[in-house]
Amino acid sequence: MFLVQAELHRPDGGTLPSGAVETVARVDQVEHVSVHSDTQPYPVLALYTRARSHLAAVAVAVDAWREARAQPEFDGWRVVRVRAIRIGAEAKAEGHGDWAG
Repeated sequence: MFLVQAELHRPDGGTLPSGAVETVARVDQVEHVSVHSDTQPYPVLALYTRARSHLAAVAVAVDAWREARAQPEFDGWRVVRVRAIRIGAEAKAEGHGDWAG
C-alpha cells in the first residue's frame, strides 16, 4: 500500500471543493482519501492506494486527478507536487518509509 499526497493550488486561493473526497474515492485502487485544507502553503489531497509499486501508486494518483479535473468545481486547480511513500507492515519489512516523488 502507498500513501500519495498531492499538493494542490488554485490561483485565487480557493478551498478544495467539498466533493473532493467522494470524487477521488471512486477511482480504482483508492482505499481511502483525506483532505488537509489547512496545510501551508497548499492544501493536500491524500490518497491511500492499494498499488504495489511506486509507479503504480503515482498512476492511481494521475487517474484520480483526471477524475477530479472532469468536475467543474475543480476548474483552476493545478497539482504543485506529488509525493508517494510505501506504508504498512510490508514497508517496515522491506526497510522502506522515505518519501519519494
